[in-house]
Parts: sequence; C-alpha cells; structure tokens
Amino acid sequence: MKQTPVLIVGGGPVGLALALDLAWHGTRSTLVEQDAGTALVLLAKAGTLNERTVEFCRRWGIAGEIADCGFPADEPRDTFFCTSLNGHVLEVERLPSARDRRPPPGSPEILRKCPQC
Repeated sequence: MKQTPVLIVGGGPVGLALALDLAWHGTRSTLVEQDAGTALVLLAKAGTLNERTVEFCRRWGIAGEIADCGFPADEPRDTFFCTSLNGHVLEVERLPSARDRRPPPGSPEILRKCPQC
C-alpha cells in the first residue's frame, strides 16, 4: 500500500494540469489512469485556450511555446464554418490577430488558438 497526499484519478488534460500545478506548489501527488495506452499516444488536444488557461501555461513556463505554435502574430484567427471544404460558408467567427488583441480586464494573457496536429 502506498500513501500519497493527493490521489488524482484520470490522466486527461485536467488530471495532468492538476498534477503540474500541485507540483508547482510543492505538493506531491500520484496520478492513476485506467487506460494503459494513455502514456503511449498523445490523445489530449486543445484548439482554443482561454486567458486563465494561458495564465497556467505561463506559470509552467510554456506560454511562449503556446503563443508561437503555428500562427504568426499578425494573422487573424478567424474560424470558418462551411458545408464542405469547397462548399458554402455558413458562418465566420472573427478573432483579430494576437498582435491586435489586448488582454481582458483582470488577466495579463489573451485567448490563444493552437493548431491541431
């Protein structure tokens, strides 16, 4: 039997983020995951990271990598919803470029969009 101050059940994005944040605060934890393949293949993905999530990334030292992953700072981050790749545009969600956006009140960070690989 092993003793641990904090047991985290689930190795998804929230469980991994909790383990990182606890470690940042100096609290040991044990993370358990029922799917043995979780450690072999990266399954967790995020397309949009809100300001609070980017604050955590800054604290963990990876905010720069998030900011620079795939999109130039001067390119808008618009999302197009279409019937198909060569079909009709149904809606466009406009998001100015990172260079043109300002952080919202209460946060030093801006929302980030990250490409999926």
